[in-house]
Amino acid sequence: SRATTGERALQLSCLPGKKWPHYLRGSLHDRFNRGGPCFRAEGCRIPSSVKSLNPETCSSYCYLMTPTVLFLHALSTVFMTGLIWFVQVVHYPLKAMVDTGSFTAYQRAHQTRTAWIVGPPMLVEISCSLWLVIALPEPLPPPLLIISFAFLVLIWLSTAVFSAPCHCKLSTGFNPGVHRKLVSTNWIRTTLWSARSALSIYFLLSFGGT
Repeated sequence: SRATTGERALQLSCLPGKKWPHYLRGSLHDRFNRGGPCFRAEGCRIPSSVKSLNPETCSSYCYLMTPTVLFLHALSTVFMTGLIWFVQVVHYPLKAMVDTGSFTAYQRAHQTRTAWIVGPPMLVEISCSLWLVIALPEPLPPPLLIISFAFLVLIWLSTAVFSAPCHCKLSTGFNPGVHRKLVSTNWIRTTLWSARSALSIYFLLSFGGT
């Protein structure tokens, strides 16, 4: 029958699946597999919004979604890594050379303009990373996906705990101690983003090789 042919096409085209890990079993497992945001069809996790579509469409979704997410994930992560290295080595240290009289205006302008540059890629990065850690697409190792996401959580925490408060204090005037703290604590984000870049490229190449 036509349905049988479509089901076979889905089986052949979709990525091979594996059993849900133990931490996703139970209620969360049921929510994903029965009318939740995703459901499984021969190893594919496909959103319920496309569940009613024909198997060929579901198969195409399965193949197209993960590469797109992996590409955007790697692109945003590598961009942020390059940016954070520039900030770490060039931009932050040179703050100490700005004239004291104009530093406050400089710092406030820096905060406003920087937000427009880092905001979009950071949102893309965390959205893609969250998708990957929920979907756990084959053949990517789930532990590495979770570690990569944990690194990103630490980056956001470091931004909230160290970087943002330092910038706020500097916006009222230059303070050598605060400036040194800003530069030194930023190594946390620089290191974690560098590690995430390596992982994001590994994920992209690993998936592309299947």
